[in-house]
Amino acid sequence: MHHCNLHIPKFLQIGNYLGYLLLCIPLLLGNQTATNEQTTKKSYTIINYASFIPEAYQVDAITLHSLPPLQTMYDLAQLYLGKYAVFFMAIKIQESGAENKASWLATNHYNLVGMRFPKKRETYAIGSTKSNYAIYRNWFEAMLDFKIYMELMEKKHLKKHGKPYDNEIDMLNHLFHSYNPYQTWYNDVKFLLQYVKQKYGEKNQKIDDIILLD
Repeated sequence: MHHCNLHIPKFLQIGNYLGYLLLCIPLLLGNQTATNEQTTKKSYTIINYASFIPEAYQVDAITLHSLPPLQTMYDLAQLYLGKYAVFFMAIKIQESGAENKASWLATNHYNLVGMRFPKKRETYAIGSTKSNYAIYRNWFEAMLDFKIYMELMEKKHLKKHGKPYDNEIDMLNHLFHSYNPYQTWYNDVKFLLQYVKQKYGEKNQKIDDIILLD
């Protein structure tokens, strides 16, 4: 077992799973620099991945710098994104492609969902492109950043409607226009929500089988 005394943000506290996959995530002080990019004052970075995997398990090693199979990405999204996992995967497929496909942003900057660089909120993004799309160190931090965004959007939904999201359709309806204004995008994501549940939901892999490698 590896030990780490670094601060772990609340949204990454995973209870019983910590024995199997520890993420040590400090809050950086100061700006991160990137060529031709802007930065925020608060940016998270994962500096150490430590895990304890029982020898009885078959380990599926995942590199942070190559996109994993979508089933693996979904399994990790289920663990770290919780209620936003299916929605994340649907947008990922719509924005950057299905299995073995990736957009320019995903390939070059690990931006899986067309996320814009935020002006105020805390983020895992280290900078932005000239067209203000977020740039990430790796695909996993891009996934975690989506949860920060969704939690913020759900707070706005709660304030406006007096209740959190009931389901993924609630999420889609709330983000339509602000995230993407095109009806085609809405229709695609709505279809993909069901597609993700049917294709990946029933094959949910045990997180004990997964280890992340720098």
